[in-house]
Amino acid sequence: MRSVLTLLVFTSSFAVAADSPGVSPQTDAIHRLQTTSYGAESITIPQMLSYQGKLTDTLGVPVGDTTYQATFRLYTVATGGVWFWNETQTVRTRGGLFSALLGSVAQIESVPISGKLYLGMAVAGGAELSPRLRLVGSAYSYLAGKSANTDLLQGKDTTAFVRTGQVNSVTTGMLVDGTIVATDLDQMGAATGQVMKWTGSAWAPRNDSVGTGGNGTVRKVVQSTGVVCSPNPITDSGTVRFDTSYGDSRYIKNQFASNQFASWRIAGQGSCSANSAGDGALKGTNASPTGYGVWGSSTDNLGVYGSSITGRGVFGSATSGPGVYGSSGSSHGVVGNSNSGDGVYGGSSGGYGIHGASSGSCGVAGQSTGNDGVYGTSIAAGCAGVHGKSTASGAGYGVWGEDSLGHGVYGVSYDSSGVYGKSNAGYGVIGRSATGPGVAGISMGSYGAYDSSGSSTGVYGATAGTNQSGVAGIAHGSGGTGVFGHANGGGTCTGARGLADGSLINYAVRGDASGGSSNYGVRGSASGGNSYGLYGEATGIGSNCGVYGTASGGASNYAGYFSGDVTVTGNLSKGGGSFQIDHPLDPENKYLFHSFVESPDMMNIYNGNTRTDASGHATVALPDWFEALNRDFRYQLTVIDEGDGDGFAQAKVVRGVKNNAFVIRTSVPLTAVSWQVTGIRKDPYANAHRVQVEVAKSDGERGKYLHPDAHGRPRGDGVGNVATPDGRHTSAATRPR
Repeated sequence: MRSVLTLLVFTSSFAVAADSPGVSPQTDAIHRLQTTSYGAESITIPQMLSYQGKLTDTLGVPVGDTTYQATFRLYTVATGGVWFWNETQTVRTRGGLFSALLGSVAQIESVPISGKLYLGMAVAGGAELSPRLRLVGSAYSYLAGKSANTDLLQGKDTTAFVRTGQVNSVTTGMLVDGTIVATDLDQMGAATGQVMKWTGSAWAPRNDSVGTGGNGTVRKVVQSTGVVCSPNPITDSGTVRFDTSYGDSRYIKNQFASNQFASWRIAGQGSCSANSAGDGALKGTNASPTGYGVWGSSTDNLGVYGSSITGRGVFGSATSGPGVYGSSGSSHGVVGNSNSGDGVYGGSSGGYGIHGASSGSCGVAGQSTGNDGVYGTSIAAGCAGVHGKSTASGAGYGVWGEDSLGHGVYGVSYDSSGVYGKSNAGYGVIGRSATGPGVAGISMGSYGAYDSSGSSTGVYGATAGTNQSGVAGIAHGSGGTGVFGHANGGGTCTGARGLADGSLINYAVRGDASGGSSNYGVRGSASGGNSYGLYGEATGIGSNCGVYGTASGGASNYAGYFSGDVTVTGNLSKGGGSFQIDHPLDPENKYLFHSFVESPDMMNIYNGNTRTDASGHATVALPDWFEALNRDFRYQLTVIDEGDGDGFAQAKVVRGVKNNAFVIRTSVPLTAVSWQVTGIRKDPYANAHRVQVEVAKSDGERGKYLHPDAHGRPRGDGVGNVATPDGRHTSAATRPR
């Protein structure tokens, strides 16, 4: 039955009252005035409305004594429109009567000044009762209209006056010229000597402009030591030159006779200033195709010696020949020594930056106590910083490295190859060592050791010893990689591939990690679209595992550990299952576990709460795919009576699932009900892969256990037990059914 509502309304704050002709006021019985002392202090008026009504059925019979959820709304129109205030509170009836203080849940901040105010009400989430009740003013509330202009002073509001702290309140017309002093100006972050400048959009502190100078007329130049003026002094025009007869070698002319300056024995031109980038303190130019710009010769020391604090001690540049050329009959042709820069640096646009030739020793030799003996760099694509070539008729080496403790050849690259080797028939890079690595490469951004081959192997390692490695990679630094394989061909490529075809148990790829607290036997990483960090595939004729993991010996052993989402497209079989989360009450010190809900069927569970209407009915809507996914529905209903009333309510399903919904009914209207519905999956995958509840073990599995430890059996009795070459045993479960 649908309930109707008879309303009695009284007000205790906003000075409004109901104008419904069918309401009998009960002022003496219900409305009590609040005693207030009138003094200098103001009266605090509660922002609430006192409300009383009576709840009956359609025959006018009062409803039973219980509690109801009532929703109250305030409108400015009698019908339709949008409410500007609403709240829901619990009311208790006695003989159908109830009372409520509107605004006790959601405060009534204000009411419209239009004078039109309507109250609407709905019970237990049902439709709003009709008609709405209009609220009107009481007799003395008309005096409140005098307060409408209390915020005006002589007819002007607050915007006409300047207040303390008011932003942008003082206009230009209010200022008197010459009254603003320097202390009134903001510092604005100005530095010493800066001035205010217009930046194009605002005033800001900036450096003062300084002139760049110009030209003019010099009226008098007087000759001094080392300088010759002609005439002397020059008052109108003349020439100024260095005094070439001055003997302390501070001034150098273009040409000189042999041994003209006893202390230096040099010739050249130019000077170097601290602010002149690219200048040279000593510069030599030679027009002869076979001569030298600078030539130095010494019988027992250095032919040419250069020293620099941060730059280059000796710098040579040539367009086609050697920039710096050194020759020695028994020692080093060129020796460079630097505290922080390059000992010897050579640059060439067409030839060699540094070229050394020796008939009995090294063409180029580098020695350093704290850095690189020989360092080469190249900015041209496809060129080498250091290039070695052997043209001997027998076996030779383009680059040979030898060291008693470290690496014979050491390559470092920040974006390409540390050491690059190429061969048309043999090995691009070959290394030989009695105890250490034959070839070791370290790279900051690319390959430590890299090779390219047209049809053979990029990197090849072979060993004939017992328990030795053909290729071994070691990474000592954090985040390093011992062996790295890279494939970037246009087709399907493999960065690293292992092949094992021995007669016993073999590993195509094997990774062992030990010694630290966080180790990875094999680690895979992939980026880009549709990538796999680790991909496993098995195509044998028996029970195959694309990826197999086992763990033992630790306090917590995980055959597989996944940090992130996991997708399984086939069936999943397990000994048990649970979720593990940080404990809600003590997340720093405890975990919380819950076991999975298991079933022999492929069962789905759906549940929720609802409330019946005044007729005792409720329709429960399910997802629009519910019937497409499920069959064999089962229902459970539980009545919720939080008020613990004297009556006893019953609930039942009056219409099963149809059009993705079912209908329930309770013996008592407006009753809360908790419901649960289960269904068995009927999608195509479920129909093709029904769970076999009981399965007989195969001949190879009979007498074996999935969990031998739980049955007090040795691990060798496990299903799929495999003995590894190191004597350990692993046990693999059967594949999911």
